[in-house]
Amino acid sequence: MLKAKFNPDELDTPPKALAQINPHYPSELTRSKIEGHVSVVYVVTEKGDVTAIRITEATHRAFVDAVIATL
Repeated sequence: MLKAKFNPDELDTPPKALAQINPHYPSELTRSKIEGHVSVVYVVTEKGDVTAIRITEATHRAFVDAVIATL
């Protein structure tokens, strides 16, 4: 379990995403009309790098791969 270095409620300005990119929907799942989701926890460093990626739930491995590739 990751331990927070601070409580986001204590910040003067809340964190803001600089970019939001949707994962590529796996083509094999599109063809099969399979829907799903992935729940992920990760850390964003001061430089904006994504680290400590942890998948907490996923309906299909292909969705996990797509999310990780996007992060």
